[in-house]
Amino acid sequence: MSNVEKFITEWMNDYNKGIEKFGAPQISLNIEDFEAENEEIYKKYLSQEFPDTNRQVKIYLGILGRKMRFSYMHAMQQRDWALLNNVIYQNTRFNLIYGATLASGTDHSNALWDLLAAFTCNNFDELSIFFPKNFPSGKGKFYTEICRNFMEIMIYHQDERFIETKVLADKFLAKKKTTWEKESILYLLALLERDATACSEHLEALCKAYQRLSEVSAPFKSFPLQVHGWYRFAYYVDPSFFIQIKQPKHWSFFSDFERWHKESSYPKGQLFYQYPEKMDLMNRILQAELPTIQLYENGNGRHTDFVKDTDRFLSELTLGIMNSSQS
Repeated sequence: MSNVEKFITEWMNDYNKGIEKFGAPQISLNIEDFEAENEEIYKKYLSQEFPDTNRQVKIYLGILGRKMRFSYMHAMQQRDWALLNNVIYQNTRFNLIYGATLASGTDHSNALWDLLAAFTCNNFDELSIFFPKNFPSGKGKFYTEICRNFMEIMIYHQDERFIETKVLADKFLAKKKTTWEKESILYLLALLERDATACSEHLEALCKAYQRLSEVSAPFKSFPLQVHGWYRFAYYVDPSFFIQIKQPKHWSFFSDFERWHKESSYPKGQLFYQYPEKMDLMNRILQAELPTIQLYENGNGRHTDFVKDTDRFLSELTLGIMNSSQS
């Protein structure tokens, strides 16, 4: 069974499970279902007057935007890899925007998961927005912080940060961590050292580790977006080195999609779906020039952490949308 067939089979399984458990499907099967559901959402929640635009933007993000996930099934059914590339772009752009408005009590490193998915459609433009240059280094409590540090060393050519981050990585790896966390860090170390053999081995291990991640739904075990993202990050960092890395042989790695990308010169995805006029705010959110994520200090002076400023991101995003609509 191909990746596409497995994806569609698992999507249908989830669809039927939703009906069995809740009496109604929890995911859409096609664009007609998606648009009918959006119409109901609009009537119930979005046609009202909102006290302020910030609140309206947050409601749109929280209720309407997340329904776009059906489009992966739509593209898989059509076997259209250009469409799939655009589906990834629209979904990951939404996820990054929405995630930046949700309080996590952590710094901005937790954008890593969605950034990796965005890399799969060659969208690297968001890197400087969600991992800005010259922000404080991650302290190494979470693997995302160490990965961010290593990524910034490469993309901003900050070699002076390597020793400090390597120490944090060694301490982290000495503890019992998940294979996904460990292999992600080791992959970046191999990429920094331009060790193509090690990069290839770690990508293979990441494919296997991905299958054990509880946060990944069954359909996406057949299309490990974040593994493709790690692979494509090497292309962004060093295209000449990238060609030396071997694609994983693991069944889940979507080689047909990668072949299409190579033959198409690695095109960046773009928005593929336009919401109807009465829901145009969602279009403007997705098309907006995004503000750079900001941090604030949180602590008692003795122990201070940097936390992403979700309120500021939402306010600046909303202001940009309003200004663009008036120009």
